[in-house]
Amino acid sequence: MKRIESCERNNVTVESFGGSGGLVTGSCHIYERGDNKIGIDYGKFQGKFEEISEKGRLRDLEYISEICRGTSDFFMTHAHIDHIGLFPLIAKYGFTPNVYTTRETF
Repeated sequence: MKRIESCERNNVTVESFGGSGGLVTGSCHIYERGDNKIGIDYGKFQGKFEEISEKGRLRDLEYISEICRGTSDFFMTHAHIDHIGLFPLIAKYGFTPNVYTTRETF
């Protein structure tokens, strides 16, 4: 995934790795404030042009360690593959965050 946008305000940082900046799929955002780092979605990129980065790498694998390192909690907004499709991948790498979502999404 490519870091698309970063916004810092009032000691809060929000980084977007997909689902913004012209890339509709692959929603993944990291919210940081102090020692708290929370992931919001971790979706799979879809589409011929979205799957591969400018460097020819799969976007889905590009920033996995950076996204997961220090993130103890993830919030799933809803159950579309472009929002939750990479959760099995982070489990494969041994990352076991607390996951929060609505009953319907679960």
